[in-house]
Amino acid sequence: MKLSKIYTNKDEVFTPIHFNKGLNIIIGRMFNKTDMNIDTHNLGKTFLITVIDFLLLNDCNKNHTFKESFNLFKDFEFYLEIELNSGKYLTIKRTVGNDKKINIKIHNERYKDFKDLPKSSWDFFEIRIKEAKKIVNSNLEFNISYTEDYRKFLNYFLRKQNDFDNVFKVSYFSESRKDILYKPYIGSLFGLDYDKILSKYEYDERISNYNNFKKTFEKEKETKSKEIFEIKNLIFNKKLSLEKLKKELQNNDLKLHEDYAQDKLIIDVEPKISLLNEKLYNLNFEINKIKESLDNKMKINIYEIKKLYDEVNIHFKEDIMRTYEDLVNFNKIILEERKVNLREKLDELEAKKEKYNLKLIELNSIRKKNLKILEEKNSFKKYNNIQQKVINLEIEITKLESEIDNIDYLKRLDSDIDSFKEKVKDIKSNIKNNIEGENKIKDKINDYFREFIYKVLNRTSYINITLNKKGNLEYDTKFINTNEAGEVMSTTSESDGHTYKKILCMAFDVALLKTYSKDSFYRFVYHDGGLETLDDRKKINLINEIKIITEEYGIQYILTLIDSDLPRKENGDIMNFSEEEIILELSDEYDNKGKLFKMETF
Repeated sequence: MKLSKIYTNKDEVFTPIHFNKGLNIIIGRMFNKTDMNIDTHNLGKTFLITVIDFLLLNDCNKNHTFKESFNLFKDFEFYLEIELNSGKYLTIKRTVGNDKKINIKIHNERYKDFKDLPKSSWDFFEIRIKEAKKIVNSNLEFNISYTEDYRKFLNYFLRKQNDFDNVFKVSYFSESRKDILYKPYIGSLFGLDYDKILSKYEYDERISNYNNFKKTFEKEKETKSKEIFEIKNLIFNKKLSLEKLKKELQNNDLKLHEDYAQDKLIIDVEPKISLLNEKLYNLNFEINKIKESLDNKMKINIYEIKKLYDEVNIHFKEDIMRTYEDLVNFNKIILEERKVNLREKLDELEAKKEKYNLKLIELNSIRKKNLKILEEKNSFKKYNNIQQKVINLEIEITKLESEIDNIDYLKRLDSDIDSFKEKVKDIKSNIKNNIEGENKIKDKINDYFREFIYKVLNRTSYINITLNKKGNLEYDTKFINTNEAGEVMSTTSESDGHTYKKILCMAFDVALLKTYSKDSFYRFVYHDGGLETLDDRKKINLINEIKIITEEYGIQYILTLIDSDLPRKENGDIMNFSEEEIILELSDEYDNKGKLFKMETF
């Protein structure tokens, strides 16, 4: 894949760029050196990478320049023509105003202009960005292992200034510290087993997740991994204690007695006693009345009456007196008969009273017995204590049985973790053998890398792939110090310096492209500011090496620089590029005419 052409619907603002198949120079020139408000670093040579990346279907989040300066760009339609490894061309159209809808056209000729292409002529019209990526992917036909997403490696070949900070980890992966996002892919490019590298990180993450979950589980359940037989012994002992307490409750069911006594008093005894007392009261009343009646005698004395009459000079006739005496005698006869009946009734009532009194004595005895049960507070308290112990033991046993379940679960987690660790151990061994064993791809990349560094810097360097303490891949670069005989004396960390690190990044990208130049893969690289801070001699070496690479391996190399970075030859002349090699000249001309976008600053 190479870049072929980039253009917009506004040629007057953005001049179409036609890329060469080999070397492409984008140069920024300074004409107004006295104007301190102008900076050649703001001409657009770096921003062109952003435009290309946009057209290669990046996600264009809210921090993207097109979003932040939406009003300036909302009417822009961007077009990118790329050359496929099949020899065909694919044009992508993407607008800023509706950046989620993509048009795609596949064609055979180069440098086409589809600004006015009708809707029906597009092979894919206003499709979603996810679908568009799949179509681009399928047409690129990359055959390198694990390049199913062409964007995974794109930033290695579209390096902005901040992509030179790390040879192997470009800004595309910088938002996450997780090595899993890029190290397996880089490993696959070195011919290492992608699946093994990826699975190592996945198992590490799984182990970490299991351990974190285990800690949380132990904290929430208040459970620790321990020998289950200890818990089972505790349960056994507590069950013995529980059985003993339950038997004690059965033999001394105080609560049952209390409930029975209470029910007996409330439901049976007290109402009967009350009723008997009421009946006895009525009986006593009747008996007393009868006794009073029996005690009453007829005390009428006829002679006393006659005497009274005489005293008041009233004659009391004899016949009256006789008749009265007869009446009195009659009444006496009647009274005697009534007393006989009353005595019979009295005997009946007395018998009933005796019966009631005996029943009352019996009920009062029962009442007294039940009241005694209720008044035995110490016994009831003892019962409650025993009952509470039973409840507590049952709770403890349930908790311990639950703890066994929890421990069983924790043991299963530990077993899974141990299993994962065993698999990690095997994977680490496999990866180590993969690194140390014969690997033609890795060796080829390292050879191209060393060759590039030696030709540019006249130093010996290499890519070092090792396993760290966790068994994960580490990619590093080292410079080798040798003596006059060529013997290795030491390795240095000059690769930490920004100038050399930039060359190391460029060397790595070129080494990848050279290694896979005969495969279907990227065949272009865009290095922004590749000559900055280098010594002129190193710049000349770099330019010469780039020209050789583009010719011998068919690699498209895009290099941005400013005119002050152009090196001087030994005779003092500036080393310039041909008009054909310079595809875009930017400058600090007034009225923004020399910028990538000829409009106000954004």
